[in-house]
Amino acid sequence: VTRANRLEPATKEHTERAAKAAAVLRDLAKHNVSVERSSFRLEQSRPPPRPAGQKQAPPEYRAITTFSLKANQLAVLNDVISSIAAAGVFDVRTIRYGIKDEERAIDDARRAAVRNARRQAEVYADAAGVKLGEILEIFDGVAQNLGSEASLRAATPNVQVSPPATIPFRAGINIKWRIVSRP
Repeated sequence: VTRANRLEPATKEHTERAAKAAAVLRDLAKHNVSVERSSFRLEQSRPPPRPAGQKQAPPEYRAITTFSLKANQLAVLNDVISSIAAAGVFDVRTIRYGIKDEERAIDDARRAAVRNARRQAEVYADAAGVKLGEILEIFDGVAQNLGSEASLRAATPNVQVSPPATIPFRAGINIKWRIVSRP
């Protein structure tokens, strides 16, 4: 974010800072870091009106470039964040953790959901004095990554972030069983 009270200085300084940022990001390729997406926007904020007789404050212009980066090696995350912070042109806001093979994790969550559905159905059947027969119908519920993230508001060089021990996934399933009498 580059701030100035006139448009031209805001964009000129931001262009210089963006060039420095691009060089830092290119250097991070050695850590297998890539830019997933970036965006630019220019904002103008007008100060609130002042009482009569007081000089109106000038508007503020903000040139904002946002980058989303992807790092594939958890072991170098602290070095990457420290490099970004040391550049002096970035604000690190949020770190999101994920896994490469998300489908496998979601499938594991679905298997756990089926086991849990069977356990619950068996408890209900037992309480009702019946037992479960064959499955009549299965339909998928929600299966998703619940996400895991950390927020950084003032990143400084040599930062130490602690990744989560696990990344949670959740799945829900609906199963209908035939109910049969106990022998």
